[in-house]
Amino acid sequence: MQESFYKQAIWILDDYYKYAVQVVLFNDPVGYRWETNSHLWTIPTEFRESLNIFLMILGLSNFKRWARVRFILPLCVIIALYNGSWEFALFLLGFLLAEVYAKLEDDENYPTIGPPKNAQKSIYDRHPRVFQMIKVAALAIGLYLGSYPIRAPLSHETGSGFSLLTSWTPPSHAYKENHGPVYFWAAVGAGTIVASIVFLPAIQKLLCSSVCQYLGRISYSLYLVHGPLLQSLGYSLLLTTWGLVGVGRLFDPERSPNDPADRDLENIENWKTVTTWFVFAINTMATVWVSDVFWRAVDAPSVRFSRWLETRFI
Repeated sequence: MQESFYKQAIWILDDYYKYAVQVVLFNDPVGYRWETNSHLWTIPTEFRESLNIFLMILGLSNFKRWARVRFILPLCVIIALYNGSWEFALFLLGFLLAEVYAKLEDDENYPTIGPPKNAQKSIYDRHPRVFQMIKVAALAIGLYLGSYPIRAPLSHETGSGFSLLTSWTPPSHAYKENHGPVYFWAAVGAGTIVASIVFLPAIQKLLCSSVCQYLGRISYSLYLVHGPLLQSLGYSLLLTTWGLVGVGRLFDPERSPNDPADRDLENIENWKTVTTWFVFAINTMATVWVSDVFWRAVDAPSVRFSRWLETRFI
């Protein structure tokens, strides 16, 4: 961290530039270890797996749909996930769920005349509440698996059950860059969440609300700008407000532990909490606003340009 807002912002922008040029554009073989926007490692990962999934779609396009949905794609998801390619497994799962959802939409938009008179009801039609409970339970399980901690729990840390999951983690997910138990279980949890939502119209309706749709539109911009804003505006504003109310004295390395000014520690801690939430609110509003501007000025025009380019050359 730098000592001023200006130096902090310059440091972040410089780190951002190095990442964008060296890692994204030229795929630096050494691998730049950026200091301020570590979450951006997902961009080259998404780009790589997008190319892979396009090849999979092309390769499986001549197979019967039932073969893709019932056998090939589920098997590919399991193999990829077990062998450590959790990123590719999630893209394959998205391919599979897109196929399933398209079939559900076809059945809804083009219903059949009806079953024969003597046809028996399916087990799903006979027990709709049971299957509804199963879908809700799958969503809850997915949320639980998705909350697997960054650090794998030790054997004696059994309160949450995550230590048991650690023992079930495939050996291919040993600790290394972009791998480890957290990535495996987070991938399983994310896949379970999305798969359950495909069959839960109530959750889909919630996610289709105007607020969720807006957040979805600016999500990529939010992903890009929240790091620099948090570490420039948020960091500087937090130190400033802490200094104004005296909280900064608690972090002074030269402060005496018997300082008489620290008698009212509870009051200082309260001010620390209030100012932290205040800065959080200000930084959140600023982040959403900047994300909206970035989406309108950069993201949306880029999408329109790429679509126009596609119509001209394809």
